[in-house]
Amino acid sequence: MNLYNLTLFKSTTNVIGAPADNDVNTTDFVANDKPLATKVDSVQIMSTTFLINKTYAQFEALLVSPITWADVKYTEDEKKYTCYLITE
Repeated sequence: MNLYNLTLFKSTTNVIGAPADNDVNTTDFVANDKPLATKVDSVQIMSTTFLINKTYAQFEALLVSPITWADVKYTEDEKKYTCYLITE
């Protein structure tokens, strides 16, 4: 099982190595994708799950019919959004 992960920072202040397009991607996520995704309190990763980090563009490319933003789970804290997509 694969768990694709995307991290979007609300602010890149004091974030080392944040992508240059983080602010644009975060704005796009909040305006267009967040309302469709499901907010969860946490995500538990089992030992049989592979965690794969993706850029925003790579993550969006995974969302090909029948998979949509409605299949995405996300967590939110004061500093960031973390999006998750599970595939088999």
